[in-house]
Amino acid sequence: MKNYLYRGLLYGWHNFRSWVIDLRTICVFLCVMIFLYENILGVATFANSYNLGFTPWLLPFMATTRIVDLVLWLALLLLLCDLGVEKRFDIYVQLRLPVWALRIGRLFAAFLRVSFFWAVVSASPIFLFFRYIEWNSHWGKVIGTLARDIPENLLGTYSIRFSSMIVNRYSPTFATLICFFLSILEGWILGIIILIGNDIYKKIFLGSSIAGFFVLLDFWVRTDPLACSRWLRFSFITFHNLRCISSIPKIGYITLAWAVGFCIISALALAAFYIFQKFFSGVKYASDKKFMQVIWENTSP
Repeated sequence: MKNYLYRGLLYGWHNFRSWVIDLRTICVFLCVMIFLYENILGVATFANSYNLGFTPWLLPFMATTRIVDLVLWLALLLLLCDLGVEKRFDIYVQLRLPVWALRIGRLFAAFLRVSFFWAVVSASPIFLFFRYIEWNSHWGKVIGTLARDIPENLLGTYSIRFSSMIVNRYSPTFATLICFFLSILEGWILGIIILIGNDIYKKIFLGSSIAGFFVLLDFWVRTDPLACSRWLRFSFITFHNLRCISSIPKIGYITLAWAVGFCIISALALAAFYIFQKFFSGVKYASDKKFMQVIWENTSP
């Protein structure tokens, strides 16, 4: 069993490596970096005008800016949409792995994709504006100033918006880490949903459509959290937005414990369903090796 588990994880690692160097992945990341550059440029310009640097703790504020957050999630969906889609070399792997090990490998690959994406987004201020970065464990003067009542046109039309609530309530390391952790969990849930649609039910657009629904639900809930308070508790894509987090339960907000607990339980439940689900359409992978052997012989060059 341990040998199968190791092979499944190794399959997931190789899947991730091939995804990183894929042309589609490179193009999406390039577009994301250009988009983030345009949105962070106003902050760098503001800091440079006062001969100051800004700290790299921008991820929590990217999460609170609706358009920026929406574009990032749509980019992640584009990077995850092919999860579970069979490739030619998968037939070789399927002949040597049980279904559960193969699916654990695909879950691992999805987790690596999501983690890599949010790690790049979190570090993007450093990559794009290294000369303006101020290395400080505090928010810094620039973010502290921008979190006050700043005119909308000061940072330009396309820019990250800063929240005084986050600056006053959280330390930068805690806010960034909890936002990063929740973003990974939320993205992994979307990845599992896509895997279930692509792999089990063999419908390419099923999982991606459901995942897209949750992304759009998040955008709708953010328009008026008070009016959409019932939906907020189940719009898990919104949980990494720290402006919706409250220390006590109240209308229009959720607690941090609910956000973390909901994401962890949902991810584990969906992962367990994906691994142990037995009744699915299409080829039954390693559970029917003779049938797979026929396919392999007929498709080999």
